[in-house]
Amino acid sequence: MKPFTLFPLISLLLAVATWLFSADITPQAQQGGLVNESCVADSAMLPRHTVVADVDYAQKTLRVEQRIAYQNQTDGALSEIVLVVDTNRWANTFFLGELKVNNAFTEYTLVEKRLSVILPTPLGVGCEVGLLLKFELHVPQIGAGLITDSKGYFGYTPRQLNLGHWLPTLAIYDNGRWVTNPAFYIGEQELIALADWSVMFNLINPPETLTIAAPGEETRINDRTWQYSHRNSRDFSASMSDMFNVAYEFLQNGTQVELYTFTDVASEVNSTLLPEEIAVHALRSAVQSFEMFADLFGAYPYQRLLVIQGDFPDGMEFSGLVFVGNRWFVRYNGDPASYLTLITVHEVAHQWWYALVGNDPAITPWLDEALATYSEYIFLEEYYPDLREWWWEFRVNQYMPEGFVDATIYDFPNVRAYINAVYLRGVKMLHEIRGVLGKDAFFDLLMQYAQTQQGDIALSQDFWALMTAEQLADTQPIRSRYLRVP
Repeated sequence: MKPFTLFPLISLLLAVATWLFSADITPQAQQGGLVNESCVADSAMLPRHTVVADVDYAQKTLRVEQRIAYQNQTDGALSEIVLVVDTNRWANTFFLGELKVNNAFTEYTLVEKRLSVILPTPLGVGCEVGLLLKFELHVPQIGAGLITDSKGYFGYTPRQLNLGHWLPTLAIYDNGRWVTNPAFYIGEQELIALADWSVMFNLINPPETLTIAAPGEETRINDRTWQYSHRNSRDFSASMSDMFNVAYEFLQNGTQVELYTFTDVASEVNSTLLPEEIAVHALRSAVQSFEMFADLFGAYPYQRLLVIQGDFPDGMEFSGLVFVGNRWFVRYNGDPASYLTLITVHEVAHQWWYALVGNDPAITPWLDEALATYSEYIFLEEYYPDLREWWWEFRVNQYMPEGFVDATIYDFPNVRAYINAVYLRGVKMLHEIRGVLGKDAFFDLLMQYAQTQQGDIALSQDFWALMTAEQLADTQPIRSRYLRVP
């Protein structure tokens, strides 16, 4: 592995950031030294992540310094803080070199994805603390096994480096405990609250054509240094490639939708289809669904949305960024009745059913996956009404789905069973509820859910609680058929 070096400019910026960071959080953190002692805080503060990452694109390695400012908003003093390190699920990938609390070394334990940081003194209510992590990442190759295929949002191929869930995040604190979900090969397990992210990429000897696709406000300091600010976001993820073509569309509301496709994209089933035709359809599907969902569910929280051709199966959602699998691009034949249409729309919908409204994707995955899948049908109703029956047969009925919609990911023996119950029976349940409530009342329910739960981690009861007593009574038979806990 090549040695990592910081440019003088980066060192200066990091030093300034470190000084500001320490000056901002240390006084309150020191005040919280006694159990049950509270600090006077002007307002609730989101966790703040300040990251500088040296990226060796050729070696597929990163050296990272991550500072986290955390304010205790629980109802009691904390003796530990728990982080989720998703990258530690892979062997020989995450190497933690240094961990400090308020600039002092501390004890910690790292078991699977759970990093428990012992605080030297308990952190009082309202008090702040600063964490410093220095670590290296050796990104795994996509295609080296089942997990690296399905989790290719963190992985590399010869033409792409994906950094999804690459940074440690704060676990959720609920009912007196830090909640972390065990890693599993089915579904997602990332339970993440909102935070503010400031991320600097320092590229080590990058290819001349290397492009970074990352959300938030982008500042290119020089040819090798890129800075991003992504506020009120559940995560900060990115993709890099020296083979990206980029297309943009600017919407009337000021949002910029960006599409990143590989320069060698070509249809494997229609030799007459030009690469730009594939890109045009993907971008159009993203823009049309984005505008529709913003109208139905509420305003999008960011200025940019990135749609990226991913060198791994299916797709994956992040805050302000989504992947659509390569297979859907190369299998597109020019017909909108295709997975390129559906998966693009599905992932865009996750900007509401994940990024805007959070949920526990391991315990209540239907709250984002069933809603995102049904959003595909809503899109086709508007733009391709002739494809409605095709969608039900192609997407749902041919699989003869069964199982409880509200099951956890740990209840299933395989991915197919999980999709059948949560995604497919989920859309059948939602469609039947829509039939009972009526179209207007149903869409009003979705809008209320998006607005009342915006920024939070929603529970199933938060969704059902928005119904009137009459609506609950009318939909009781439906819920009894589809839900384990109706």
